[in-house]
Amino acid sequence: MEKCELSEKDGASFRTLSLKGGGTILEKLVSRDDAAMTYTYTIVESPLPVANYESTLTVKAEDGGSEIEWEGEFDAKGASDDDAKKVIEGIYTSGIDGILAAAK
Repeated sequence: MEKCELSEKDGASFRTLSLKGGGTILEKLVSRDDAAMTYTYTIVESPLPVANYESTLTVKAEDGGSEIEWEGEFDAKGASDDDAKKVIEGIYTSGIDGILAAAK
């Protein structure tokens, strides 16, 4: 990801992610609970091989540190279920790695 831009429309919060090499992902915030350290979002538009994507990211206290849980549900679109799953798993791995690098 090269850039992240926040926006609002009709009272809803959105995030536009500009991808390295081109392309964008438009996400919509579904819910956010700062006390529980969790938020849920959907993908509105993207070049990813998924449809009906919804994901929740949660941070939990764990042994003097933190544990990140990132779960999502989606339907494959234009790809096999296995291929779509591999793409999303790659995004989760890259995202978690980026969070860990920024926290150091």
